[in-house]
Amino acid sequence: MMNLLHAPLFPIYLLLVSLPFGPAVQNFIAGIVFALLLFRFVSLPKGERFSIPPTVMGATLAGLTYAAWLLISTLVNPLTHPSLAGKFTGILFWPLLPLLFAKTTPSLRTEQIRTLGKVLAVLSFLWGLVMISQSLSGWRVSGATFIFDEPRPRGFYSHPLTLAYTLVIFWPLAVNWIKRDRSHLWSWLFFLGICSGIILTQSRTVQIVAVFAGAYVFLKRSTWTFKVGTLAGLCLAGALLFSTDNALTRKYRDTFTEKGVDKHSNYADDRLAFWHVHMGMIGERPILGHGWGIDDDYRRPYYAKIGLINFIKPYPAHNTYLEILTEGGVVALLVFFVWLICFLAFFAQLSEPIRSIAFQTFACLFLAALTQNAFQDFEVRWALTLFCVGTILSARELRRQSALQ
Repeated sequence: MMNLLHAPLFPIYLLLVSLPFGPAVQNFIAGIVFALLLFRFVSLPKGERFSIPPTVMGATLAGLTYAAWLLISTLVNPLTHPSLAGKFTGILFWPLLPLLFAKTTPSLRTEQIRTLGKVLAVLSFLWGLVMISQSLSGWRVSGATFIFDEPRPRGFYSHPLTLAYTLVIFWPLAVNWIKRDRSHLWSWLFFLGICSGIILTQSRTVQIVAVFAGAYVFLKRSTWTFKVGTLAGLCLAGALLFSTDNALTRKYRDTFTEKGVDKHSNYADDRLAFWHVHMGMIGERPILGHGWGIDDDYRRPYYAKIGLINFIKPYPAHNTYLEILTEGGVVALLVFFVWLICFLAFFAQLSEPIRSIAFQTFACLFLAALTQNAFQDFEVRWALTLFCVGTILSARELRRQSALQ
């Protein structure tokens, strides 16, 4: 048992296995991993703890400040009634787990990184099969029962969009891996799993970001023959897609019509109504924000102010940055940007290919976050945390190899 507790890959395997599941399983695993790493940290002599870059420490402090500020914003607003314990502990895993991994986990050897890649590839492929089966039969899990009501896959997550924004985090890794190792089975398993999910979840923003990111990766530093072949393949795939009548094509066509996609307001798109409402909410509490626990009932009066009385979609902002401003005001958004800048500064110090993959990952997620509350979903934040952990540990091994050379 003690050997298992000190095995460097054990907590990382736990993180990977929890990835396809929803917040209940992920929170449970997060608690186990946190306790395990904390035990390691306390039991390690001070001189044997690993040093971490100042940028990672800065990101940790920014994340903790973000969580503390949101807690204050919630406590001073008597109209919100969230589960503070769940919200606060859930957000703490995001800044603390990368720090604890960095302080307690030794450098992963190249063969260990490859093993983790294979596990991730198989897991992603099986995840893709689950999403394909959901698309064909419409099944999903609700509590302890199976329901057959929606052909849009969500895996074991709460919503298809949550799944889409989780998958886009791994898209740059998938396309870079397939470009570097096109003849390897593992790269194809990983690519097919992630790609099938991005297509089937039908998030237009995620798909557009994925197409541009994929084109950038494949066209960068490629021969003219390869570039022409890639562009021709994209054009052919687009022509075949939009020349046939299917759910994906109809969704894109309806976007530019008066009918819209699932539109229930007099706005060109319901997201414009969401943004309008939340701009008003931000103006009401610009510094502290409204805190956690903003539900549909809390937002309905604000929708009524813009003429959307009895609106059936009194939804959150569908924009990560507007949602942060709504929940925590300008202070929360500034602190969040500090966290973001700290990790970008950390990425800038890395060597290739991990540096490019890291920058592309953040670009994909935080561009796509313009039309969805990506960061606010625990599953997306969990995947982001896993990516940050993997980047820190992989970068340490790459630096060690460079020093040996």
